[in-house]
Amino acid sequence: MHDLSLLQQIYLTYLGHMYAFTFRTRWTRFWGISLSSWLQFGAFLILLAAWFFGSSWWLLTVLLIVVLWIRFSYRRAAKVGYYKFVEDKTAVFPTTNFIPLAPNERVKARATGLFALSDMETNVLLRPADYWKVPLGEHTVMVENGPEQFLYQFFNKATLEKVQAGWLIFGREPRRALSVTFCSKWGPTFTDFSQLYYINRGNNEPPCQRRTIVFTFAGDQEHTAVWHNISQDLNER
Repeated sequence: MHDLSLLQQIYLTYLGHMYAFTFRTRWTRFWGISLSSWLQFGAFLILLAAWFFGSSWWLLTVLLIVVLWIRFSYRRAAKVGYYKFVEDKTAVFPTTNFIPLAPNERVKARATGLFALSDMETNVLLRPADYWKVPLGEHTVMVENGPEQFLYQFFNKATLEKVQAGWLIFGREPRRALSVTFCSKWGPTFTDFSQLYYINRGNNEPPCQRRTIVFTFAGDQEHTAVWHNISQDLNER
């Protein structure tokens, strides 16, 4: 991220810490209630107590700003999935010094984005995943969603829109990542429609839905190989 200004780097560092904090407190519970709810409720009680005991206007203003900022941070983080992807505009597309992936060769990764089964879908963040491409050209991503539970996404040359190298912003350090945008026809929306279509023949198929998923890898070799493997479909069109 050396191409970014100091101010941009400071801002992204703040975002990384904020996303990690809001995510962890959102999913950590105390007495059956998330820590994020305790934190927001506690900040509001402090503001209420300061007003009740006649604190100065400047203190009330500061406390109000803190309460609103905490609320805004949680809402914003949840809306964007608790991460930000930043494109690396200095990245050079790989053409040499890597081993191309064979058909059906699986690569271990961490996946972020919206993944689904035929009857459900959910956003995941840095979950263990496998990526591979079948001989007929379909790219498959399988994400762990619990013990013996998996979610999926699929894309191919016809549905792929773009691939970007960059950084995933979450936590203390940016993570080198690949962002893949494609048009998906996988998930409960299309399963429900197929049942409706079977009963009411003549309906048109629903439009595909744009999806963006992000990969991070343990090493540069995996990152480069997957980037090249997916980008081949764009270059061949």
